[in-house]
Amino acid sequence: MQNIFEAAFDYLKTTYDSEPKSRPHIGEAMGCWLYFTALAEEIPVLEASLNTTTDDELINLVNKSKNLGEHQMNILKGFMINEGIPLSQASESKPKSDPNSVPLGAKMTDEEIANFISLKIATNIVMCATT
Repeated sequence: MQNIFEAAFDYLKTTYDSEPKSRPHIGEAMGCWLYFTALAEEIPVLEASLNTTTDDELINLVNKSKNLGEHQMNILKGFMINEGIPLSQASESKPKSDPNSVPLGAKMTDEEIANFISLKIATNIVMCATT
């Protein structure tokens, strides 16, 4: 029976811990800043990708990637502001345009868009895990 009481006590102790938390050290702050910057630069590229493809499946994938990136960026932004870590400058959002009006030499191919998403997901997983 003592293990149950110890577990309950440990839970209450960690839940109601009044000890002040230390601020992130420079390595942690740099990791957050780099991850935030990577997310902030990813969003405009995904928006540009939406302006260059007509493939419905790829458009769905790009929208999911964009929503996930924005969600992660908002969570990280709130954390960084709370911890006093300055935010990096982000590129402006891209306006919506017609994919058929973009010249062939100026737009990304569907394969390039899919490869970009694959690379960004792998990179973001590593950056998120090390932050």
